Order: sequence, then structure tokens, then C-alpha cells
Amino acid sequence: MRIELARTGNWNGQVLTEDHLKQVVETFKDEVPIVLGHLKADHMPAFGWVKKVELSEDGRTLYGDVELSEPLKEAYDFGLYKKWSIGLRKNAEGKWYLHHLAFLGAVPPRIKGLKVLEMSDEGVETFEFSSSPKWKSFARTDYPIASPDTPWNPDAAKKRIVEKFGWAKLKACVGAVDVSEEETPEAFNKYKFPFCDVIDGEIKIVPKAVSAGFAYINGARGVKVDESLARVVKPVLEKLKERIEKAKEKKNFSDGGSDMPTTDELQRKIAELEKKLQEKSEFADSLQKELEAYRKALREQRKEQLKKAMEGKVPADKIKLVLEYADKVEADRKLEFSDEKKRDLFDVLEELFSALPEVKGLDDEFSFGDPAKDSANLADEMLKIL
Repeated sequence: MRIELARTGNWNGQVLTEDHLKQVVETFKDEVPIVLGHLKADHMPAFGWVKKVELSEDGRTLYGDVELSEPLKEAYDFGLYKKWSIGLRKNAEGKWYLHHLAFLGAVPPRIKGLKVLEMSDEGVETFEFSSSPKWKSFARTDYPIASPDTPWNPDAAKKRIVEKFGWAKLKACVGAVDVSEEETPEAFNKYKFPFCDVIDGEIKIVPKAVSAGFAYINGARGVKVDESLARVVKPVLEKLKERIEKAKEKKNFSDGGSDMPTTDELQRKIAELEKKLQEKSEFADSLQKELEAYRKALREQRKEQLKKAMEGKVPADKIKLVLEYADKVEADRKLEFSDEKKRDLFDVLEELFSALPEVKGLDDEFSFGDPAKDSANLADEMLKIL
């Protein structure tokens, strides 16, 4: 990615001129290490590399193409490093060259396996820069929600959004935008806490992005998000979290599988089809097939709900037995009971098993600890009856 490395001016008493920057471009070779914090030791781990440098048209700004380690790139993308410095040193010919780039202002992320460099700061002139962003949120929280296991790469996600929909759309897909210089800046590092990606050709909210955002807001990796940025981003993350949690409640299976209709929706659809079946006999065959398909879907969903009610209370082999039994009987036929409520077999079984306490130490051998002995015996008797 490309970032602004330095600008001409007087920085804490040190003057950086256009000639400094021109020499840096002329002397740049290969790559320059990226470090965290001020350079004080001979041995420093490299958190990335400056691959290329280039001057702006007016010669007053130095840009760099940088390659950051993944944790540092994510931390930078979330706005955790708002200060930086460049270290310049003179070569044998007396010309300035870029010695290092340092990110400042946060605790370094924990990254294993970094290459350790021998870097002396002797003779290095350090120029420290900082940004004073003005954060504003344009976030939209009503985009469709992607699957919970959707992978997340913030840098790649922002690029995909811009390539397909443009910069104007990107500002609706991040928690905050730095508008200190212009209302809609076209620089990726101005867009913080992204939470969307392009999936199957459309913008979707990525749950892992929201989780990562909350982690950094709450001090993940020992870093602290600037208060002014957190104040803008946190309400956005809260709304996204609420939407994601509501979406999870509508999943059929406890493992957060694909979005499917809820029990109520399936039952309503069955009622509609049954009515159509009575009114339009000419379409009876096709409607009957569709009706059976929905009944099958409902049965499978009810079995999953029943299984969930038994987990932790009934051994795995007995759970399988109950589900096989439910598969072989007319389980969805409702009967009226003494409390004037109508229930089918699934209703009865789910109500009974939900009322049982969980059994600690439950295994496939049907062994129970003493505290749950009575409950275990009750479950066993119920299964025998079935």
C-alpha cells in the first residue's frame, strides 16, 4: 500500500527540505526496514519494508509503497498508529538516504518470527510527523450480513469495494473517515474500521470484521485507539453487533449455518400451500410435492431443535434413538391436552427435555455424576417408554 512518508517543513526544530527528499529518492535502493518506536537499539525487529519511494509533483511530499506484516497492517488500518518518523543518514558520498521508517504511538503488536536487524542509530537524523484527523461516520449498517465464517482482510476488502463501486461507496462501509483535509478523501489510510467486503458481487457486512473492530476498541494487542476515533466508531460497531446477533437467532442450526426460514415461516408457508391445495385442485400434484418438501424441511428443523434440547442431558446414542423414533411416526400431528394447548410429538419431547437439568460428566456410556443421578434416571425412563 502507498502512504505519505514525509513532508517538507520545520519538525520539532529540525528542518526537512525539498533537497532532503530529492536525495532520498535518488539514493533509494532495494528496500528499507519498518520498525516500531524510536530507534534506540542495535538490534531491531522489522515489521515490514518500504519497497519504493516517490516525490509528489511539487517535490514537497515523499510517498512510499510499503509492505507491512499482517498484524501491523491491520493495526494501522484501524487507526492505531497516528504518528510516524523517518530516519535519514548520509552515505559515503554525503547524500541523504532513507535509513528506516518508524510507526509511533502504540504498543507493538505481538508478532512471532520477525527478522531481527542490526541497526545502529548513530548519525541518523529523525524527523517525526503526526496527523490530526477529524473523524466522521458515513456508515451504513443495513447491508446484508455474510456468513460467520467469511474470511476477513481489511486492506483487500477496501480495494475490492473501490474497484467495483468507487470511493463514495467505501465511506459507507467503514466506521470512520478522516475528513480533516477534504470531505471525501481518496486515500485508503483515511478510511478506518472497515466492516464490509464485496461477496458474490454485492456489499455485505463481515462478522469477523466487526469482531476485530471490537477487539481493538477494547485494547487488543495492548494498543489503545484514539479517543476521538473510538467515540465515532463504537456506536457503529454496536449497531452492527446487534444486527449480527439478531441474524444468528434466525439460523436453523446452532453452528450458525446458512440462512434458512424460521419455524414460524415454514409453518406459515405450509398453511398457505394447504389452502391453495384445497382451492386449486388442478395444481394438486405439484402443490402436493411442494407441500411435502416444506414438511420435510420443517421436520428436519424440528429434529435439530429437539437435538439441541437433549444435548448435555441425554447420551449421544439415546439422542440418535429419539431422533430415529421421531422420523418414523406422525410427529407433526397436533393433539389437544388437558391444559387446552395443542401439541405435536416434537412439542412434547422438546418441552420435557428442556425442563431437565444438564448433567455434568455425561458421556456415550451413559455415566452420570451423583448430583444429577435423579435427572439421569428420569431421562432413562423416558427413553425406555419411547
